[in-house]
Amino acid sequence: TSISRSAIYFGNYETVYSVKSMNKDREKKALRDGLADWTIKWFEEGELQNEEQLLGIDFVSIIYNVFDDLCHSTHIPPNEIKKDHYFENVENYLKRSPILKELELLLANGYQLYFCSDHGSVLAEGNGAKLEKYLVDSYSKRGSTVEPSSLLDDSSYMVIDIPFIQDKKYLCAPKRSLFASEGTKAITHGGITLDELVIPFVKVNQ
Repeated sequence: TSISRSAIYFGNYETVYSVKSMNKDREKKALRDGLADWTIKWFEEGELQNEEQLLGIDFVSIIYNVFDDLCHSTHIPPNEIKKDHYFENVENYLKRSPILKELELLLANGYQLYFCSDHGSVLAEGNGAKLEKYLVDSYSKRGSTVEPSSLLDDSSYMVIDIPFIQDKKYLCAPKRSLFASEGTKAITHGGITLDELVIPFVKVNQ
């Protein structure tokens, strides 16, 4: 999500939630402000091709959005309750993509690699419920931020206070479900599960 990813570059959630609109230019500025004494260069997948592009660069940022794209585009067979097909799609993609060559180029030029993600994901199934549009502030399949209202008192869903947003609450789909037709299966994110809250952070040295 834009907020979760941007929080990586800003270094905290509070600042990100106070920004009205989010884009890559804001992320770049936040990164430069946080590393003011470093020379920074920003790439996306496929743009880093040779060591000349790294001359004089202290810090390199590369975004690989394919993992999120594949997460949303993977179709889960009706009888499956695992994310195996998603992992297979990722593995097949990596075999044909320039990602490994880009990482090898960085290591060969003395960089330390740090891998992080904005969130995890979980396989969820439709619960047949729909959120009332007049309550929803921003929508996702697993849950939504909503305006505080007495109508939430009778809600059958979990209503959670958001510590860093005083005028919003979070309406969460129960268990591992999503707001969709019954039987629908999808790999989603946004819910409060260990799969999504425990974020891998990996450091790689040559």
